[in-house]
Amino acid sequence: MYDGAQWVSLGTLDLSSHLFTPAPSAVPPGVTIKPVTGSTYTILDGDKGKLLSFSNASASAVTLPQAGAGGNFASTWTAYASATGTGTVTITPVVSTVNGQSSLQLLPGQSALIVSDGTNYTALVMKLGTVTDITAGAGLTGGTIVKSGTLAIDKASSSDFPAATNNKVLTSDNIYTAEISIPYAASLSLNFGSFSNASITLTGNVTAISCSGQKANQSGVIRVIQDGVGGRTLPSPFGCNMRFVSGTQPIASTTPGTVDALIYQCLSPTYCLGSYQQNFR
Repeated sequence: MYDGAQWVSLGTLDLSSHLFTPAPSAVPPGVTIKPVTGSTYTILDGDKGKLLSFSNASASAVTLPQAGAGGNFASTWTAYASATGTGTVTITPVVSTVNGQSSLQLLPGQSALIVSDGTNYTALVMKLGTVTDITAGAGLTGGTIVKSGTLAIDKASSSDFPAATNNKVLTSDNIYTAEISIPYAASLSLNFGSFSNASITLTGNVTAISCSGQKANQSGVIRVIQDGVGGRTLPSPFGCNMRFVSGTQPIASTTPGTVDALIYQCLSPTYCLGSYQQNFR
């Protein structure tokens, strides 16, 4: 703006968001600041060219008369409004619209330049260098925070990691999780969505194995432990989309208390590489 002697910068305008950021302490030359301390106010035609400073701690309801009514608020009528208190300021035109809407809300710290075209109003909202709201997206909780609130990560639990649950933030304490124990059953069901590493103590022969929840790039170790009797067997073929070297199916150790291990790496939910090793000591 030219103040009669030199050009003065009032701030910067973001053309994509239509938000104006004033320069520090930028008040247009010759503008009169009019304090408004109440929670209600009706803007006057005589407020033209003034900066209305709404400082109430509570929400303020501001009425803006119809543009052009009775020759008032005519085309090019201009005023500034600033929410300098801790309450929001809602400016509601009579009959007319502002930015095509029925009202304009200014959050604490926001200002607006309001201009009449003789029928409706246009407002250029100015942000005073502060964030007015935050919306929590994927991986965060808290919803939309306008004034205050808690923004936190949506942390993955120990079960979310092996289950590959969407939109969870993985922290280091859930990367290296403890081995889980799978109860023995003759018809054994392995849910790979619930573990990476697991163990099972054979208290009888396993006659069938079914699997679910296998994921691409999942890997781990399943320990197969003989009980105090020993001689417990595994089915052949093993199943579970496991491929073994030369197609040789796992054969469990027979000595009581022996620990074997199935080491696996899944390349897809339907294609896993397996290596069965006996007698870990």
